[in-house]
Amino acid sequence: MNGYNLRAFDLDNERRFANEVSCEFHISIETEDIDNKDIPQGSVFPVMTGYSFDMTVEQHVAGFTTSNDKYSNAGDFHDNISHTLALERFAGKGPIDSQGTEVCYGQFYTESLSFKADNKKVITSTLKFQGTGELHVGNYTSGASTLSDNTEE
Repeated sequence: MNGYNLRAFDLDNERRFANEVSCEFHISIETEDIDNKDIPQGSVFPVMTGYSFDMTVEQHVAGFTTSNDKYSNAGDFHDNISHTLALERFAGKGPIDSQGTEVCYGQFYTESLSFKADNKKVITSTLKFQGTGELHVGNYTSGASTLSDNTEE
């Protein structure tokens, strides 16, 4: 998901991550082939049996404090509580306009937080989040569908 102005967004506090370098979002879908006497000979149908999702955010660190009112820092997520995070489209480096730009969102727990300074000048943090519950597709404020929703309306 390189490019396309996709960034991580903290929906609980309505803040994007400060100095974000990269954002990776993974969805893993588990399937199982079903085969029974009602299926035509030689046909195999994969059925989704489960899924998981995670997000990794790298950002340059300006300080080891918690964030201000506009941006989230790594220190804001060094806890054991659930956070509502989204993958959103942003118009470059311009102002935050989070109305209707969510690609998907869900509940995440902080899996790990690490810091590195390869050149001993710029510190980069890596936040790894593990998704829990349902992954919602679409806007946070709308009645968005979910990845696990198999019903047709």
